[in-house]
Amino acid sequence: MAEDEKGFAQTQGSNPTTGSNLESTSMSDQQEVLEQPSWWHSENPSPELRAGSLGTFFLEILSAGAKIGMIWPFNYRFRGSLVTVSVFMTPSMKEQVETRTKFRFRTPPRISLIQYDETRIDRYEDWQPSEEIGLKQKGARWFHSDDHHSPSLSKSSLGIFFHATLSVGAQIGMVSLHKPEWETKGTVYVTVFMTEEMKAEIENLTKFRFRDPPGSAYDD
Repeated sequence: MAEDEKGFAQTQGSNPTTGSNLESTSMSDQQEVLEQPSWWHSENPSPELRAGSLGTFFLEILSAGAKIGMIWPFNYRFRGSLVTVSVFMTPSMKEQVETRTKFRFRTPPRISLIQYDETRIDRYEDWQPSEEIGLKQKGARWFHSDDHHSPSLSKSSLGIFFHATLSVGAQIGMVSLHKPEWETKGTVYVTVFMTEEMKAEIENLTKFRFRDPPGSAYDD
């Protein structure tokens, strides 16, 4: 083979460096796709309507960096009732929670009157808490946990808060973790849809306090 033909063959051949870079980029893209967060529903065993169970569940979920959606107790009047929770998290977050606890998750059912787009990416921002009609008829409205009297990121605090709130029949809305670098635990802010009577009962039983949401007609 002539020298120029050899050079041409080498040029057209695979470049080890370039091939390695392409392979690395491809693997990185695949990993990014696999780590896309999506909605999951708690599956048996799910948390129970007990302070210890709820505290463990929400502590591990929030500590993993996941976000909480719907929280629904099967029957809030019965201690130990099953509590269903929807969680927005990545597969690695799910694996972390399932490794550290007994709780398990499944993908939620897709219900649609039109063909569901499987390529659609779930977004937490698309979810908004609804207002339970029975509570609305009783005069319920939204409250925010008070800045200085909200639960902390601990099993005990979260367990007491969620157990007390769900046990009176109130509806949990948005749950957000505020954890600056200088804080060891962090604070969990929660919106709650409830009546004045429910609010008074929770505040009478616990140290937690609630305020009107900012910008509401109830704000003075």
